[in-house]
Amino acid sequence: MNKKFCSSIGLVFIVLVSVTAFGQDKDPNAAEVLILYKQSLSYLQSVSVKVDIEIDETLSNSDREISPRKTNFVFRQDHDRTEWIGAYLALDEKGAVDASKSFVLNEVMTGEYYGSVVGNINKLPIVANICRDYQETQKGMFDDPEHGSALFGKMYGSNHKGIAELLAESTNLYLRAEQEDINGVSCYVLDGATKYGKVTAWIAPEKGYSALKWSIHKISGDFFNEKPTSSSSWIAIFDSVEVQKIGDVFVTTGGRLTHTNNYTDGRTNIFCYKYKTSNIELNPDFEALGAFKINLPDGTRVFVTEHPGIRYIWQNGKIVSADDPTFEEIDKIVDELKSENK
Repeated sequence: MNKKFCSSIGLVFIVLVSVTAFGQDKDPNAAEVLILYKQSLSYLQSVSVKVDIEIDETLSNSDREISPRKTNFVFRQDHDRTEWIGAYLALDEKGAVDASKSFVLNEVMTGEYYGSVVGNINKLPIVANICRDYQETQKGMFDDPEHGSALFGKMYGSNHKGIAELLAESTNLYLRAEQEDINGVSCYVLDGATKYGKVTAWIAPEKGYSALKWSIHKISGDFFNEKPTSSSSWIAIFDSVEVQKIGDVFVTTGGRLTHTNNYTDGRTNIFCYKYKTSNIELNPDFEALGAFKINLPDGTRVFVTEHPGIRYIWQNGKIVSADDPTFEEIDKIVDELKSENK
């Protein structure tokens, strides 16, 4: 019999035995658990979902009053096309929405260009911004807790790297010997040390290898993006995670992100984000949903990043040149809105 043929048969046999052992009675190693966790997030490449976020902020050693707020939006992604459509909602002392301090959330990446809208809710938009080079902006939105980052396994401060990417680049990726329970669900626990801090993830095999908890812990000497952190301790923890099975896919439908920042001067900031999702569609018909399109009322002022010296307005579904001195007053209003929204 041909030796090459025999070797091939032997290789196939070994692979089949390995797969069978893995599927029945063999625990995966750290690298395998990480691969399966990363695969559990692949549904995000084609999804439409409504996201509701409640946000509370606590500042120690500060006279500034902080009011709770909400962010409600529909998030859609089709590979490199993304959009967040909804509102940033400020709440008064009774918990009611204060429309005068609430703003539209309208961020659309069409695959060719990026459009964002500035304006108060329940009013016509004041201005729109258009640009073609938006990849860094898009990465920043995926990292932003107010844009749903925790649901995507992401948090700002690590050069746009999510939990899976951080663990993958760890020099000492480690799978704890014992599994741990999260709300009665057994989880593998992965640990990894990175330049951006210690990263830990609790991965649930019975939930499609979704993460039921994860954390990033930075201390002095760890990096916040490109520079060492200025905090004595910086911790982000995503827990109280809810997972729902849709078809054959497990989807993260809720959770709580707590971000604690302890500064070297004794100050402490604590942000808490509570997430709830609904209206989840996997591989939706984006054309039928009217997704990834810029829709503005005629006459809306438009800034085009690549042509800063030219004035534009939106007219009949497209950008047209305009030259109107009254836009100077609009510029002042836009600056004021941006200042209030910081």
